[in-house]
Amino acid sequence: MNRCLLIVCLFLSIAKVSFAQKDTLVYYLNENGDLAPSRQAAYCKLVVFPVGSGSGAKLSAIKAIGNDGKPIFSGSSNTHGFPVHAVGAFTQYYPDGAKMSVKTFSNGFPVGDETDFYPNGNIKFSLQPNGQGDADKMEYYEDGTLKMEHHPAPDHRFKETYYYPEGKIARMVVEGDYGPELTEYYLSGKIKSVENQADKGRKTIKTAYFPNGNVYYKFERNSNKNNFGVRYVECRDSTGKPLAQNGNGYWVEYDENFTFKTKQGKILSGYADSVWTILFWPTSGLHETYQKGKLISSEGFKTKDTTPGAAEEKVPEFPGGKEALNKFLSHHIKYPAVARENGTTGGVILRFTVERDGTLSDFRIVSGIGDGCDDEVTRVMKMSPPWTPGTKNGIPDKVENAISIHFSLSHDGYSGTVTVENP
Repeated sequence: MNRCLLIVCLFLSIAKVSFAQKDTLVYYLNENGDLAPSRQAAYCKLVVFPVGSGSGAKLSAIKAIGNDGKPIFSGSSNTHGFPVHAVGAFTQYYPDGAKMSVKTFSNGFPVGDETDFYPNGNIKFSLQPNGQGDADKMEYYEDGTLKMEHHPAPDHRFKETYYYPEGKIARMVVEGDYGPELTEYYLSGKIKSVENQADKGRKTIKTAYFPNGNVYYKFERNSNKNNFGVRYVECRDSTGKPLAQNGNGYWVEYDENFTFKTKQGKILSGYADSVWTILFWPTSGLHETYQKGKLISSEGFKTKDTTPGAAEEKVPEFPGGKEALNKFLSHHIKYPAVARENGTTGGVILRFTVERDGTLSDFRIVSGIGDGCDDEVTRVMKMSPPWTPGTKNGIPDKVENAISIHFSLSHDGYSGTVTVENP
């Protein structure tokens, strides 16, 4: 039973069942929160205590108890009977009875502070509304270490800071005059990348750095309808040697740990040109052909693992094969309105794991373009039916896979197309 669903259903009118004692009402409910035909058929019982027993003089304490004797929720109601309307602190519990969350309600609706807990009792999330449409928010790792803090600022601005499990700052977002200013950090504390807004928010400039502090690359993302898309500016190797300058030369990007090149190709006047190689991991990827930034063709490839003793592997497959996958993605992926308005174009690469039973998990963006495109690709892939799992020596095995989706706009900046480019 979905306990949250039960809580919602409890706001429905249900006839009174019996009296445990004077002014204490007991209701026996099924899994949907409706009146159960009998006590034996009930999923839980809800006890409404006498008026004055709650957190206020006119409130009744309420408590839902499962058949195992463990609490489901507890709080106060401003009605002595049904429909119950939660008021004040409302506590939900895990199946083992541990506290799961405490929220503030008014007349049956959440309105104020909220605190969520991990099963071990540590705080997972806390929220304190500021009364102006925003709130102070804090997220924590399971061991209690701070994971994220969000603090509102005047004029609908905010500051958001994310932390590594080790406690060091991983990312900082500050809402500026024309959009968010983003700074990412390596675990060492050195700056990893900086994104700034320019041209009154119509341009995003990103500069990335190597772990040694040297400039890695710089590009611009334009949302002006007369000049939209990504424009490559500068790229260097870790020693500081220029590979591309002023939009001309050779572009190279690496994976998160700088173990292999994930993207490389020629740039001309700021745009991808000729053949680019996109790697999802060292043995598979895409060869993409561009002409002045326009994608002409895309072809997947996979190289064989030549390591001595390497097992015979079979890659996972979408039901019906590549053609069916292309049809599924093309049908479900929609061009986000924000991306269309901002002129956002380019490729999104999503990596995921195909489990031994064919289900998909561990979705993560390898290369994204933002403005809702990354989230849209992730959303649709989470809708995918189970795949035929990959095998190693004939035995189903957990295998990583990836998909590449290209978003492009017509020159008028309004009509958009989505192209599937899976290997």
